[in-house]
Amino acid sequence: MTRPELAADAAHWLPRLARFGPTYAQLQAEQAKWLADPSKSCFSLVPARPLGADVGIAILNAVTTDDSADVLRACVGLLFDANSPVAIVARQWDTTAVAEPVSVLAALKPLWQSPEFKDAGNPLRKKVAALAATAGAALPYELESQSTLSWWEQALGNEQSVAASQLRSERRKRVMVGALIAVPAAVLLHLGVWAVLLAGYPRSPTLQAVVFWNPFVRKVIGFGYIDLVLLYVPFARRRLFAPFASDFLRDVHDTREPASQTQGYFDGSLVQHWPARAGAAALVQAQMRPITSALAAHRGRVLLLGRSGLGKSSFLRFWLAKRAAEGKDIMVYLRADQCRGGVEAEIVKRMKSVGSDQNLLRSVLYAGRMSVYVDGYNEVDLTTQDAITSFVGDYPHGNILVTSQIPMRGFTGIETFELLPLDRVQVRDFLTTRSEILPVDAVVRDDTFQRTASAFLDDVWARPATEEEVKAFDEILANPMDLTSVALLLSQGGVPDLFALEKQQFDTVKRRLQAQGLAFRTLGFSRALLTQRLADQEDLCGLPFKPEVTELVHAKLAQVRTFSEPSGKSSAQEIRFRHDRIRDFFTHFVLLEMAPEEQAAHAKDARFAGVFPYLARSMPRENAEALREQLITLAAHIEDHRVSDSFVREFSWRQRFASQDPEWMLSHDLPAAKDADGEYADLARKRGDLEAAMGRLREQIASSRRLTRVLTTADSGEMVSLAREMLLAMGASEATVQQPIGATLTDPSGRDFLLVALTQSESIRPFHVDLLLARIERSDMPKLVVLNSQVGVAPEARKADLTADQHTALRARCAATMGSMELYRAFRAAREGSHDDDVWEYLARCWSTGEPSTILRAMEVS
Repeated sequence: MTRPELAADAAHWLPRLARFGPTYAQLQAEQAKWLADPSKSCFSLVPARPLGADVGIAILNAVTTDDSADVLRACVGLLFDANSPVAIVARQWDTTAVAEPVSVLAALKPLWQSPEFKDAGNPLRKKVAALAATAGAALPYELESQSTLSWWEQALGNEQSVAASQLRSERRKRVMVGALIAVPAAVLLHLGVWAVLLAGYPRSPTLQAVVFWNPFVRKVIGFGYIDLVLLYVPFARRRLFAPFASDFLRDVHDTREPASQTQGYFDGSLVQHWPARAGAAALVQAQMRPITSALAAHRGRVLLLGRSGLGKSSFLRFWLAKRAAEGKDIMVYLRADQCRGGVEAEIVKRMKSVGSDQNLLRSVLYAGRMSVYVDGYNEVDLTTQDAITSFVGDYPHGNILVTSQIPMRGFTGIETFELLPLDRVQVRDFLTTRSEILPVDAVVRDDTFQRTASAFLDDVWARPATEEEVKAFDEILANPMDLTSVALLLSQGGVPDLFALEKQQFDTVKRRLQAQGLAFRTLGFSRALLTQRLADQEDLCGLPFKPEVTELVHAKLAQVRTFSEPSGKSSAQEIRFRHDRIRDFFTHFVLLEMAPEEQAAHAKDARFAGVFPYLARSMPRENAEALREQLITLAAHIEDHRVSDSFVREFSWRQRFASQDPEWMLSHDLPAAKDADGEYADLARKRGDLEAAMGRLREQIASSRRLTRVLTTADSGEMVSLAREMLLAMGASEATVQQPIGATLTDPSGRDFLLVALTQSESIRPFHVDLLLARIERSDMPKLVVLNSQVGVAPEARKADLTADQHTALRARCAATMGSMELYRAFRAAREGSHDDDVWEYLARCWSTGEPSTILRAMEVS
């Protein structure tokens, strides 16, 4: 082609020679007139197929306009295989979209690296670079795509800076997207590992101690954020404390027990609410709300205030048991006496020292993610009170509730709910619903119990009384704990003495043991109870007094409590007194035997604060007065007046309501009485020498007067016992089958009858008769009712015990009546050998004919 004389012939022969070698084909492509006659030029190369990439490059290099591009692209498509790089470039000439970016870039890579393409024109190289950039943007999000983008970015370099910049941006974008995907994926994977650890955590002490509660290990393998997960994710937080849940709530009632057995509070009880206040903020008006709604979803630091027996602890335990069954919260219930070493220390102790990482525990407490309940703030010493107060103050955002009978010392601004005593409507509602807790052998129950309970309340409230007596009655009846005791006494057919409820229940327990031929070992039981309390133990199962404990459970003075594992399987049982006041009552017997110095020493121990009111009721008057002065002095020294105040109040009530001669009567004494009083005082000073003789005389008098006390007793149990002894001496015998009430005897003719008593210190009121009728209505055997009322009046001066209508009501139950004086005269006469059949003739006539009970004829008593 360099020789002009041959140029014309070469142009003629070159298309024919192209088929015989790539060199000729390359020369033909270079010499072809692609713009003037593209079709002829293209067809001239058809016989030379397959062609090299340099031919395709030469063809595409000739593109100058869009029209020519279409023709030349079609020519390349005709001459080259569809998968060849130049065919792909021709096919993807429009670089706005690439269908298969991976295969396109894979094909373009050898083309870009080929020597022939390096000599290509800049427009074609620019077109291929743009195509590579478009294909790079369409690559899938894979790790291999990143290496492809990086190669093309370097290959294009500065020559094709625009396309290289596009590829660089795409690569960086993908790095960022990958990071955004990889970090959550890694976190999710990490959390999945911790989820597996959490799944095995409750059953693995190793995971508990080595991983979760080891701060170093937890932070290292937890990448520092797991603490936040455990703190703020409810499921993880509950799982973290799941192994300790049963220990956290070990003193809470078992949720499987019926509500009636555990509920010692009234659902309708009201509380007065004072919001939290800071500094010297003005007092706000208290709001009155039902306790169940007021505390249903409380948050923050709260004080539940209320007098003893109103149901603070009962409500709290029963409410926590229900919440624990829902499994939504982490809750810790602690008695205040368990917090002597500090509240946090007691929580760690219940975690069996596994949770020694107190930073995590404190974070949970500080954030209010664990609810802590401290019961009985007033029952502990001042040091423990200060520890509890300090704990509450250390956690301003904590979820903490404290129950107490007194305000918290040094923390007067805390949100407070004061549990109010029941009003009279609530008293009636609560008492009449106590039939659910009555013993199975209760004499009075169901509808009869409800009528009896209402009649008892009506009688108390209608009774003439001074303002102080009315206040005392209302204070006792407004107390759910005392109302429960009233219900138990009524169910046994007894008449509750509101000032001696525990004593009456105790007397019932003693009588049941006596019926079994056993005696209640009062002093030994009390001494063992004192030892147990000094060791901070409450389970009565550990005491060597099985018969006594069994009867206490039967009388509902103590309760069996069952503890269960999360699976529901029972794990343990224990027996505790129904209320701390009952425990205090049984403890006071041993303190009665102590010297004054020992009694005062126990007054310093907050655990025995509730014992001293019972001492005030039971101690001899002179000893009680001496102890009162000691307690007042002690209170001044230790700056704690709880014990002395309760003792003084009870002793004051004892003096006010006790049966005694009024003080004004002393000023009317006859000279002989005044002389005798002086002589008695002189003898009292000399009693050291006369005490033994006086003791023997007292024993003789007591022995001689034992049966005579049938005329003075107002205790129905004692009356039945004395009347039974008299009737046995008069010819009766013990019946084979005994009834659950009174005593069952057999008269000389062989007829069984039921002996019961109706006694009162004052007049017998309609309520007492109604109660007696309720007691005996289930018995169809003949009955003898021994009457004794107005015991402070001589028998000959007493009014009739019953009205005619009341006699008629008793006759309808086949019940004959006999006054205590009539029985006593008959006994005396029989003992002296006369009139021994009159009593049995009288009873046979009453039982067989149902005629009005005639008064037994008077018998002379010498």
